[in-house]
Amino acid sequence: MQYVDQTLLQGEVVVHRARRHGLVFVRPALVLVAALVFTAFGLWPVGAILASIGLVDLLITWVVWSSTEYAVTNMRVVMKRGIVQRVTSETLILKVESVDVHQGVLGRMLDYGDVVLRGTGGTVESFTMLASPLAFRGHVQEQVVRPAR
Repeated sequence: MQYVDQTLLQGEVVVHRARRHGLVFVRPALVLVAALVFTAFGLWPVGAILASIGLVDLLITWVVWSSTEYAVTNMRVVMKRGIVQRVTSETLILKVESVDVHQGVLGRMLDYGDVVLRGTGGTVESFTMLASPLAFRGHVQEQVVRPAR
């Protein structure tokens, strides 16, 4: 069971879940490809070292990616990172002042970006390398402007 599901308040429902974009796996993949190239050209010691580095990097990236949760509920915006050392951020929908999306050209083409959530009292929460950031922003904004029930 995910963290968000474990911490739902009474009457709270998850409206949207998000993840970091799959591009976070590009760096370890490039290191592994370089290891293959070095090995193919007979430089197997360099290839073995790069393969070891690439596999460790891939494992770490996967653990971070799979242990990171982003969710919008009808009451909160929730972010959780980590397995052993957990870092969470929960902003009440009622306290959200603005939601900014930062995307470069590549981010617009591949649909990823950073989302910055600003709350009352000057709180700022950043969600980096988020897949489909405009959809995330849209779900937050829908919950902010929906009529109180």
